[in-house]
Amino acid sequence: MGANVESDIKVALFDRLRDAIGLWPVAYPNVKFTVPSNKRYLRVSHQPNETQTPFLRAGEKEHEGLLQVTVVEGIGKGDIKATDQASLVVQLFKHLTEISSLSGNIQIPRQPSVAPGFNTKTTYELPVTIRYRLFSD
Repeated sequence: MGANVESDIKVALFDRLRDAIGLWPVAYPNVKFTVPSNKRYLRVSHQPNETQTPFLRAGEKEHEGLLQVTVVEGIGKGDIKATDQASLVVQLFKHLTEISSLSGNIQIPRQPSVAPGFNTKTTYELPVTIRYRLFSD
């Protein structure tokens, strides 16, 4: 087990995105990132939830949360390529996927959801929400 379960979870989820083939560049929290000239990239954030201990054996904890991957496309380019990227992210974290971390296996308990896309002043954004959980001692 690593020093911090939440950090172990984040590293494993981020590594899965980084190592995927066919995905656009990924902007990670608080890491220097240059937006590509075509404005096509993924923006990721990790949102852990409260750690729970319901109905588990003594000392076992349930860590759950969300990984938000926002597909970003330049405005005025349509939504087909962004939708294709969102589909790749969904497949990467599909229902029942297990991802190894230093603290144990991270489970994806349900299919990721793709929210409706929206425009900003300069981009079209398509959020993908991935729920995860990990049981630890």
